Amino acid sequence: AAMGGICGSNSTYGIDRESCKAATDGLRRKYGCDILIMGIKDQNYPGKLCLSGAVSGEMRNAITQLLQSDPKNKDVAQQGDKYDLMWECTWRNTTLTSVHSTFSLAKSYFPKGKLFVKLLDTIASFGWGLAAAPNFGGVESRDERGNIASCVDWPVLIFYKEENLQYSPEHLFFAVKDSNVPGKLCAAGPVADMETAMVEALKPFSKDVRSEKDSYDDDYDVVWRNTSTTTGMQMMSLSKAYFPKGKTNVALLSCAYSFGWRAVAAPSFGGIGDSWPCVIFRRLKDVSQPPPEILFAAIKDSNIPGKLCFSGPSAESVTDSICGALTKVADNGDVKSEADSYDADQDAVCRNVKITTGMAAFSSKLPYFPRSDSMNCVLNTLAEEGFQVVAFSE
Repeated sequence: AAMGGICGSNSTYGIDRESCKAATDGLRRKYGCDILIMGIKDQNYPGKLCLSGAVSGEMRNAITQLLQSDPKNKDVAQQGDKYDLMWECTWRNTTLTSVHSTFSLAKSYFPKGKLFVKLLDTIASFGWGLAAAPNFGGVESRDERGNIASCVDWPVLIFYKEENLQYSPEHLFFAVKDSNVPGKLCAAGPVADMETAMVEALKPFSKDVRSEKDSYDDDYDVVWRNTSTTTGMQMMSLSKAYFPKGKTNVALLSCAYSFGWRAVAAPSFGGIGDSWPCVIFRRLKDVSQPPPEILFAAIKDSNIPGKLCFSGPSAESVTDSICGALTKVADNGDVKSEADSYDADQDAVCRNVKITTGMAAFSSKLPYFPRSDSMNCVLNTLAEEGFQVVAFSE
């Protein structure tokens, strides 16, 4: 984070905000500057796009021209204020999502796919490769009963200077709109023949799926409607709402991979009460390379019992290995490989897992904060089984 240029407040890190530039310049001279961090601040007035890292003047101008070429971003200006001192450069008056859709049936803070792809392509043209997309944010307010009333989501993208040029500069952006009627999978970028192939890939899970856009989909090139990639709203049911369907997600990822695309990050957009999981792909320069085997994992710790769900060809063998490894981790002694009636959309399930701190009732611990011992065990076991994490979404 230091190399990217982020320093905190004096009370937190001993570095005053006004001293950030000198502090980060010193760290860069010592460690180099091969990291670029981008933060999207659409849940703010004005909307902002923030960057920290070695951002050249040429790159700043290219991003400014790109944003101003969009009708909804014509008033964008490269200008920071006192809240932006911890960022290298800031563009204000940006609109990278649908923002707060008051008096409209449009969904709030849904990402603008076409513009986002152009932004990623522009950044890639300066030698920066997208590597991760952690999500920052949290609960903004609660009602009188203590229930969450509003959340803030700050998508953050991390880039590295590329050395292994296995990818072309092209990006493909998927956004899941399951908290919508009808359910949609939205795609921006050079979809081409994948448009028809994806319909066939998803038909076994959603027989009425088809490629069709409506008036809410202008920010995307292709939209597959009547999709069901999560469990949906789940009213009057004990099933967890909007939990990802593993088998369906493996099918759509496999379809994209068959066209030479590879997932590199999975940011999450949203706010107010919605969450919009996304997947960003890059295309291989050599699209003839055979795709790797996909394993899709989903953590279900806000559940009794806690579960770690897997889908993909090797799901059962990986689940057995992870269950065996987790039994040696504190509080995970009862972990076993067992699915129940709520797991039909998954290929295999580790049951009784403690991946996070859980509900943390009657405790000063933060609820559902990830446990490093359990997560390290899972990640190390996945690596031993020949898998590596390429995208992670909250």
